[in-house]
Amino acid sequence: MVANPIPKSMLATYWPTWSGPVPISSIPYYNTVMLAFATPGDTAGSVAFGQNRESRSTFMSDIQSVRSCGRAVLLAVGGAGSYGLTGLTTDEQKIGNAVSQMEDNWIPSMGGDASKTGLGFGFSPRSTGETMTLSGMLTVWRALVQNYPSLRGVFSWEVSCDRDNNYQFAANMANVHA
Repeated sequence: MVANPIPKSMLATYWPTWSGPVPISSIPYYNTVMLAFATPGDTAGSVAFGQNRESRSTFMSDIQSVRSCGRAVLLAVGGAGSYGLTGLTTDEQKIGNAVSQMEDNWIPSMGGDASKTGLGFGFSPRSTGETMTLSGMLTVWRALVQNYPSLRGVFSWEVSCDRDNNYQFAANMANVHA
């Protein structure tokens, strides 16, 4: 099975195994689906990934269907249980933190090459401890892309949250992220 190349301008989402996500082949808008989360395997350099939402044959067929439409399917390694944005309660604090994290940490760690970085968001119609409003996300994206036009892309932390909100994140980000 040959993987499609990673899009130059990514609009991605995590497809986690824990929350009953939709079949991969029925996810609209996104050009990249990241299977979350692989863990270290039994031998050095190996990873393990399992899902129990679909049979193996249905799962593999869904991946092939997505790839045949020119979209990418990637395996995300690590990250499960990692939470940021702690003690940040307002969208203004979250916006400032997101922008400064990218500018002060992530982009410099890539040698200043923003095309090697992407911006992930937890989405909710109302801001919570781990999420930001759509308005806040759009503010962060616009602020960063103004200074870093080569920024690789954006992704939603979980497709089920976006689905439950009528794919507001994907539809809006697809309109501003090209």
